[in-house]
Amino acid sequence: MRDLIVEIWSSLRQNKLRTALTGFAVAWGIFMIIALLGAGNGLMNAMMDSGGKMDNSMTVYGGWTTIPYGGYERGRYFGLDTQDMVNLESEEFSSIVDEVSPRFGTEASISYASEYISNVSIEGIAPIFEKIYGVNMAAGRFIDRKDMDDKSKVIVLSTEDAKALLGGKGDGTEIIGRNVKVGDLSYKVVGLFHKKQGSWGHKAYAPYSLIHALYSGRKDIGQLLFSFKGIETLEQSAFFKNAYRKTILNNHGASPEDLNAIYIRDRLEQNEQMATATRTINTALWILGLLTLISGIVGVSNIMLITVKERTHEFGIRKALGAKPGSILMLIMMESILITAFFGLIGMLSGIAMNQVMDAMFTDKATVIADQTFYIFKNPSVSIGTAVKATLTMIISGALAGMIPARKASKVMPIEALRAD
Repeated sequence: MRDLIVEIWSSLRQNKLRTALTGFAVAWGIFMIIALLGAGNGLMNAMMDSGGKMDNSMTVYGGWTTIPYGGYERGRYFGLDTQDMVNLESEEFSSIVDEVSPRFGTEASISYASEYISNVSIEGIAPIFEKIYGVNMAAGRFIDRKDMDDKSKVIVLSTEDAKALLGGKGDGTEIIGRNVKVGDLSYKVVGLFHKKQGSWGHKAYAPYSLIHALYSGRKDIGQLLFSFKGIETLEQSAFFKNAYRKTILNNHGASPEDLNAIYIRDRLEQNEQMATATRTINTALWILGLLTLISGIVGVSNIMLITVKERTHEFGIRKALGAKPGSILMLIMMESILITAFFGLIGMLSGIAMNQVMDAMFTDKATVIADQTFYIFKNPSVSIGTAVKATLTMIISGALAGMIPARKASKVMPIEALRAD
């Protein structure tokens, strides 16, 4: 075996350019498939990051009619009211609906001492909102039931806004327990939350009962968020949503056929759509990567064919001196395997390194468009198992690619080989 490896090494050294080009094709194929899969995983991780939201939750919004009905023209707006929430918790839906939180928002400025933040979205919510929407608390507490019952003037700020109100000093927790001005009113800060990826501008949370009483001035309750149980398929989800839409439409004197007038954001449906998109993108990336991999395999096969042609005379002499076909077959195949193994390892390590570079460059790097924060990548990586499998696939394919020219070389007749140019 040692003599075989020394002989192969000597052959490769005599054909440095050819070996380097073949190796580059192999390394590039492995590098591309790992880099592409890593980039795809990074993109999907960023898209799938829900910040802890419950998968079994829905959000219901008011809407505009799209069908004339009851003497009204199309385009009439109606907001959700208390009856819509009562209906949601009625016997008809109680076996499905778990916990409900209304949400009503307003906008105000927040100030503390000499610091000032304008255009803060103040969201009035119920305690269950923390669980349904996945609020990630950093310190203190969230809005509780007593705050709701007492319409307490308490507020939960983001860590970023808390730091800004403290002049950028500390981690923001010093503001907990202190009073801040929200518009013209004083609120006590009871907690801080981590701002979610993709969230809009400045945001704070306060008791729904207080915010709705102060700023609504009408029976519109805003939006309804609720968790559900017993719905496991998209068909079951669609059946429930259509039934509840008809209940809302009946409550507001709209056509029972005007189902498009009510928008319901369904986390189950969104997750299924995201999973489908993930599978599609991953399949496309695998296809692109495998095509690149195949190009490397074809390169190895072509180089081995050229090697056999160039060394036909040598193989004839070997066979004339008593070399067995198996030894020539082993020589060509081992050369093919060594090239793909060595350069495949280089390609694998380079692909993993590229994923690390993308991670350092793009993870937690945000792009802000219209006050909304978008993240491009989150942990762009490929598992070691996948990287090793891709490399082993290339090595095995390299062996198979070298088999055809190797068999050709092993079957050459000595007299024909000696006559070859």
